[in-house]
Amino acid sequence: MRAAALLACASLIAGCAEAQTEGPVEAAELTWAPPLEEGFDALPRVAGDEAQAREINAYLDRIDAGDRAERAACLSEGGTNRQWGRSVEAPMTGPRFLSVLLTTGYYCGGAHPDWEQKSLTFDLETGRLVDWALFLPADMALPRYESTDQWPQLLRSPSLKAWYARAAIAQRRIANGEDECAGVLMDSEPLDAWPDGRTNGLALQVSGLSHAVSACTETVVMPLDELRRRGADPALIDALEVAHRDGRWRPLPPAAPGD
Repeated sequence: MRAAALLACASLIAGCAEAQTEGPVEAAELTWAPPLEEGFDALPRVAGDEAQAREINAYLDRIDAGDRAERAACLSEGGTNRQWGRSVEAPMTGPRFLSVLLTTGYYCGGAHPDWEQKSLTFDLETGRLVDWALFLPADMALPRYESTDQWPQLLRSPSLKAWYARAAIAQRRIANGEDECAGVLMDSEPLDAWPDGRTNGLALQVSGLSHAVSACTETVVMPLDELRRRGADPALIDALEVAHRDGRWRPLPPAAPGD
């Protein structure tokens, strides 16, 4: 269950310009730099000089720069126990989609440390952040909050939220027995979404819970059969099948030589 890992991370420690397409990019070959600072993973970059790769890399440059500035401000103003860290993984590296997952834990003063997680999903055919309305039926993709340089496109669909809440509550009960998160998960919105090659489906996670109920954060994967039943675009389903079959994901950046 991802929530426990996220809380552990916390204790340890954005629109794209229009791209000029130069043909489809089927897979994203990623390069991983060393951490920017101790406990501060760098975002990967897409290898190659296609317009799509340049567009994606420019976006990732902005995210790294923004998080550098946020970290510096936290560490300069946060007091004795200040800390700020970020871990990065790539749940899907093609075909068609690149998803990157960032988990940030920080303490910048105040009553307690905190954490947040967000995904970035790029359409490799355009180099831009994915527009979920192109790949999901309207009852899953609308309404929504549009993406910015700080946050992905977040989904507010009542139908999708209802499915997520039921699945998240059942998943928590299987793992923990009865808990106090059912009401939070039923009422929460919006949802972050990203394609996940390892689990072979569309990952969904509630976004923006307050610190008091952040332990209720749960990641649920909508499997391919449910995506098909609901009328998701075959391009998304086919891409997930290939990613799962071919192991196109990176749980963590590769270890440096000698580590």
